[in-house]
Amino acid sequence: MVLAVLAIALATTGAALLIYGPSARGGASAPLPPARPVVDAKQPAITPPRPVPSNTLSIPSLDITAPLVVEPVVDRSLQIPGDVHAVGVWDGGGQLDGTSGTVLLAGHVNYAGQGEGSLWSLADIHINAPIYTSGPSGQLTTWKVDQVIAVPKDQLPQSIFTATGQRRLVIVTCGGTLLSDGHYVDNVIVLATPVVQSVSSST
Repeated sequence: MVLAVLAIALATTGAALLIYGPSARGGASAPLPPARPVVDAKQPAITPPRPVPSNTLSIPSLDITAPLVVEPVVDRSLQIPGDVHAVGVWDGGGQLDGTSGTVLLAGHVNYAGQGEGSLWSLADIHINAPIYTSGPSGQLTTWKVDQVIAVPKDQLPQSIFTATGQRRLVIVTCGGTLLSDGHYVDNVIVLATPVVQSVSSST
């Protein structure tokens, strides 16, 4: 079973963060987005096909429904939920119920003893696909995917680590070739912008 543990480590300046994915040996790989992602012709549906509980990430096109767990930075590393099916929310970024900044989510691509993580298929997402998040108050935000990319871990855009500026959603997991040192080569990153924000979501 492949082990892929995410850790977001801050550099000594406190400004630069990297996402790592140590894994078991064996030459396995994790999905990467295609060079030219599929673009959906239709605009995303404002209303999700099914209710989204509080503190939940929902990506209907990928059959993803994952609980969202707020995680702090400890010793310059963002803590990732131990449950492979949960996704972490960086508490230093934009808030799920907020109106500005980057809402940064990160989760396992897979994990030894637990199998594939909720974000295993993230690389397959289409441009314009809808993503739904709900915060602690049950407030639902509908997002539209603008970009899906893969970048080497040491080239992770530092602009995603901010609590200010234009509101957007960034979801990160590991991807690509598994090296002999147990780390994946790349990070898969999905960037999305809000479509609409409603007052509440079903619990």
